[in-house]
Amino acid sequence: MNKLIGGFIGVVLTVVVIIIVSWNFFAIVKIEGNEVAVIQDWKKGVLERTLPSGTHFYNNWAWDVYKYDIGTQKITFDSYNNKDAEWPSIQVEVGENGGQKAEVSLSCNYHLNPTKIVSIHNQGIGKTYEAVVLKREIVDIVNEIARPHASALELYSGSGFVKFKTDVEKSLKENVFLASKGQEIENTIIYKVQLDNNNAAEIAGKQTTDAQRLSIG
Repeated sequence: MNKLIGGFIGVVLTVVVIIIVSWNFFAIVKIEGNEVAVIQDWKKGVLERTLPSGTHFYNNWAWDVYKYDIGTQKITFDSYNNKDAEWPSIQVEVGENGGQKAEVSLSCNYHLNPTKIVSIHNQGIGKTYEAVVLKREIVDIVNEIARPHASALELYSGSGFVKFKTDVEKSLKENVFLASKGQEIENTIIYKVQLDNNNAAEIAGKQTTDAQRLSIG
Protein backbone atom coordinates (compact mmCIF):
# COMPACT_ATOMS: atom_id res chain seq x y z
CA MET A 1 0.00 0.00 0.00
CA ASN A 2 2.77 2.40 0.93
CA LYS A 3 4.47 1.60 -2.38
CA LEU A 4 1.25 2.36 -4.25
CA ILE A 5 0.79 5.66 -2.45
CA GLY A 6 4.44 6.55 -3.03
CA GLY A 7 4.11 5.68 -6.71
CA PHE A 8 0.94 7.77 -7.03
CA ILE A 9 2.60 10.73 -5.35
CA GLY A 10 5.59 10.34 -7.66
CA VAL A 11 3.34 10.37 -10.73
CA VAL A 12 1.49 13.46 -9.48
CA LEU A 13 4.76 15.26 -8.79
CA THR A 14 6.05 14.33 -12.24
CA VAL A 15 2.89 15.67 -13.87
CA VAL A 16 3.11 18.89 -11.85
CA VAL A 17 6.75 19.36 -12.86
CA ILE A 18 5.87 18.75 -16.52
CA ILE A 19 3.03 21.30 -16.32
CA ILE A 20 5.28 23.88 -14.68
CA VAL A 21 8.04 23.35 -17.23
CA SER A 22 5.58 23.41 -20.12
CA TRP A 23 3.96 26.58 -18.76
CA ASN A 24 7.35 28.28 -18.77
CA PHE A 25 8.19 27.02 -22.23
CA PHE A 26 4.88 27.57 -23.97
CA ALA A 27 2.57 30.55 -24.12
CA ILE A 28 -0.74 31.45 -25.71
CA VAL A 29 -1.34 34.59 -27.77
CA LYS A 30 -4.69 35.75 -29.07
CA ILE A 31 -4.55 37.77 -32.28
CA GLU A 32 -7.68 39.83 -32.92
CA GLY A 33 -9.27 40.26 -36.33
CA ASN A 34 -7.64 43.67 -36.79
CA GLU A 35 -4.17 42.43 -35.84
CA VAL A 36 -1.21 40.43 -37.11
CA ALA A 37 1.85 39.45 -35.11
CA VAL A 38 5.53 39.51 -35.97
CA ILE A 39 7.63 36.56 -34.80
CA GLN A 40 11.18 37.12 -33.61
CA ASP A 41 13.10 33.85 -33.29
CA TRP A 42 16.10 33.86 -30.96
CA LYS A 43 18.19 31.99 -33.57
CA LYS A 44 16.81 33.12 -36.93
CA GLY A 45 15.83 36.67 -36.07
CA VAL A 46 12.59 38.16 -37.40
CA LEU A 47 10.70 35.61 -39.47
CA GLU A 48 9.20 36.55 -42.82
CA ARG A 49 5.83 35.04 -41.94
CA THR A 50 3.39 36.58 -39.47
CA LEU A 51 0.74 35.14 -37.17
CA PRO A 52 -2.80 35.84 -38.46
CA SER A 53 -5.88 36.35 -36.31
CA GLY A 54 -6.73 33.49 -33.99
CA THR A 55 -5.32 31.80 -30.89
CA HIS A 56 -1.78 30.48 -31.15
CA PHE A 57 0.50 28.41 -28.91
CA TYR A 58 4.20 29.10 -29.14
CA ASN A 59 7.50 28.43 -27.39
CA ASN A 60 8.17 31.64 -25.52
CA TRP A 61 11.80 30.70 -24.90
CA ALA A 62 12.44 30.59 -28.64
CA TRP A 63 10.01 33.27 -29.85
CA ASP A 64 9.01 36.79 -28.99
CA VAL A 65 5.67 37.84 -30.48
CA TYR A 66 4.79 41.47 -31.31
CA LYS A 67 1.22 42.37 -32.24
CA TYR A 68 0.41 45.19 -34.70
CA ASP A 69 -2.95 46.81 -35.39
CA ILE A 70 -3.75 46.67 -39.12
CA GLY A 71 -7.26 48.12 -38.80
CA THR A 72 -8.20 51.71 -39.54
CA GLN A 73 -6.58 54.12 -37.07
CA LYS A 74 -6.84 57.87 -36.67
CA ILE A 75 -4.26 60.60 -36.14
CA THR A 76 -5.46 64.10 -35.21
CA PHE A 77 -3.71 67.47 -35.13
CA ASP A 78 -5.64 70.13 -33.23
CA SER A 79 -5.56 72.33 -30.16
CA TYR A 80 -5.25 70.50 -26.88
CA ASN A 81 -8.85 71.51 -26.12
CA ASN A 82 -9.73 68.66 -28.47
CA LYS A 83 -9.41 65.56 -26.29
CA ASP A 84 -9.06 63.38 -29.40
CA ALA A 85 -5.97 65.25 -30.63
CA GLU A 86 -2.69 63.37 -30.28
CA TRP A 87 -0.70 66.28 -31.68
CA PRO A 88 -1.00 70.09 -31.75
CA SER A 89 -2.28 71.95 -34.82
CA ILE A 90 0.22 72.12 -37.67
CA GLN A 91 1.90 75.52 -37.92
CA VAL A 92 2.50 76.81 -41.45
CA GLU A 93 4.17 79.92 -42.83
CA VAL A 94 3.00 81.43 -46.12
CA GLY A 95 3.32 84.64 -48.07
CA GLU A 96 6.50 86.47 -49.02
CA ASN A 97 9.42 85.15 -46.96
CA GLY A 98 6.98 83.15 -44.85
CA GLY A 99 5.81 86.30 -43.15
CA GLN A 100 2.26 85.11 -42.46
CA LYS A 101 1.48 82.30 -40.07
CA ALA A 102 -1.51 80.00 -39.64
CA GLU A 103 -2.41 76.78 -37.87
CA VAL A 104 -4.06 73.84 -39.62
CA SER A 105 -6.29 71.38 -37.73
CA LEU A 106 -6.83 68.04 -39.40
CA SER A 107 -7.24 64.31 -38.90
CA CYS A 108 -6.31 61.35 -41.08
CA ASN A 109 -7.63 57.82 -41.15
CA TYR A 110 -4.89 55.36 -42.00
CA HIS A 111 -3.91 51.70 -41.74
CA LEU A 112 -0.78 49.60 -41.80
CA ASN A 113 -0.25 47.43 -44.86
CA PRO A 114 -0.29 43.86 -43.49
CA THR A 115 2.16 42.69 -46.16
CA LYS A 116 4.73 45.18 -44.83
CA ILE A 117 4.40 44.56 -41.11
CA VAL A 118 7.69 42.64 -40.99
CA SER A 119 9.38 45.51 -42.80
CA ILE A 120 7.91 48.02 -40.32
CA HIS A 121 9.18 45.91 -37.43
CA ASN A 122 12.63 45.58 -39.02
CA GLN A 123 12.91 49.37 -39.31
CA GLY A 124 13.47 49.28 -35.55
CA ILE A 125 10.77 51.83 -34.74
CA GLY A 126 8.19 49.33 -33.49
CA LYS A 127 5.00 50.94 -32.21
CA THR A 128 6.50 54.44 -32.53
CA TYR A 129 5.88 54.48 -36.31
CA GLU A 130 3.14 57.11 -35.90
CA ALA A 131 5.43 59.63 -34.22
CA VAL A 132 8.60 58.78 -36.13
CA VAL A 133 7.22 58.48 -39.69
CA LEU A 134 3.54 59.34 -40.10
CA LYS A 135 3.38 62.54 -38.04
CA ARG A 136 6.51 64.01 -39.62
CA GLU A 137 5.39 63.27 -43.17
CA ILE A 138 1.93 64.78 -42.63
CA VAL A 139 3.45 67.95 -41.15
CA ASP A 140 5.94 68.20 -44.04
CA ILE A 141 3.26 67.70 -46.71
CA VAL A 142 0.88 70.28 -45.19
CA ASN A 143 3.70 72.83 -45.04
CA GLU A 144 4.87 72.01 -48.55
CA ILE A 145 1.39 72.62 -50.00
CA ALA A 146 0.65 75.71 -47.87
CA ARG A 147 3.97 77.52 -48.40
CA PRO A 148 3.51 78.64 -52.06
CA HIS A 149 0.25 80.49 -51.31
CA ALA A 150 0.52 84.24 -51.61
CA SER A 151 -1.16 84.87 -48.27
CA ALA A 152 -2.67 83.06 -45.29
CA LEU A 153 -6.05 84.42 -46.40
CA GLU A 154 -5.96 82.07 -49.38
CA LEU A 155 -5.93 79.09 -47.02
CA TYR A 156 -8.59 80.46 -44.74
CA SER A 157 -11.78 80.32 -46.78
CA GLY A 158 -13.41 80.14 -50.18
CA SER A 159 -11.93 78.42 -53.19
CA GLY A 160 -8.42 78.69 -51.75
CA PHE A 161 -9.43 76.65 -48.71
CA VAL A 162 -11.19 74.05 -50.88
CA LYS A 163 -8.13 73.66 -53.13
CA PHE A 164 -5.81 73.45 -50.13
CA LYS A 165 -7.90 70.65 -48.61
CA THR A 166 -8.08 68.78 -51.92
CA ASP A 167 -4.34 69.05 -52.56
CA VAL A 168 -3.43 67.89 -49.04
CA GLU A 169 -5.76 64.90 -49.17
CA LYS A 170 -4.55 63.84 -52.63
CA SER A 171 -0.89 64.20 -51.71
CA LEU A 172 -1.27 62.16 -48.52
CA LYS A 173 -3.46 59.46 -50.05
CA GLU A 174 -1.02 58.94 -52.93
CA ASN A 175 2.10 59.38 -50.80
CA VAL A 176 4.80 57.04 -52.11
CA PHE A 177 7.08 57.53 -49.10
CA LEU A 178 4.41 56.51 -46.58
CA ALA A 179 3.38 53.55 -48.75
CA SER A 180 7.01 52.38 -48.81
CA LYS A 181 6.95 52.46 -45.01
CA GLY A 182 3.76 50.39 -44.90
CA GLN A 183 1.52 53.27 -43.80
CA GLU A 184 -1.40 54.14 -46.07
CA ILE A 185 -3.70 57.18 -45.68
CA GLU A 186 -7.36 56.41 -46.34
CA ASN A 187 -8.75 59.95 -46.09
CA THR A 188 -7.97 63.35 -44.64
CA ILE A 189 -10.29 65.93 -43.07
CA ILE A 190 -9.10 69.51 -42.55
CA TYR A 191 -11.32 71.03 -39.86
CA LYS A 192 -10.08 74.60 -40.00
CA VAL A 193 -7.27 77.00 -40.73
CA GLN A 194 -6.68 79.32 -37.80
CA LEU A 195 -5.00 82.64 -38.61
CA ASP A 196 -2.81 84.50 -36.17
CA ASN A 197 -4.12 87.72 -34.63
CA ASN A 198 -2.58 90.02 -37.27
CA ASN A 199 -4.13 88.11 -40.15
CA ALA A 200 -7.46 87.87 -38.36
CA ALA A 201 -7.49 91.66 -38.02
CA GLU A 202 -6.69 91.95 -41.72
CA ILE A 203 -9.69 89.78 -42.58
CA ALA A 204 -11.98 91.83 -40.36
CA GLY A 205 -10.78 95.01 -42.06
CA LYS A 206 -11.25 93.51 -45.51
CA GLN A 207 -14.78 92.34 -44.67
CA THR A 208 -15.66 95.81 -43.37
CA THR A 209 -14.30 97.43 -46.53
CA ASP A 210 -16.21 95.02 -48.76
CA ALA A 211 -19.43 95.69 -46.83
CA GLN A 212 -18.95 99.43 -47.18
CA ARG A 213 -18.43 99.11 -50.92
CA LEU A 214 -21.61 97.07 -51.27
CA SER A 215 -23.62 99.63 -49.26
CA ILE A 216 -22.25 102.49 -51.38
CA GLY A 217 -23.00 100.62 -54.57
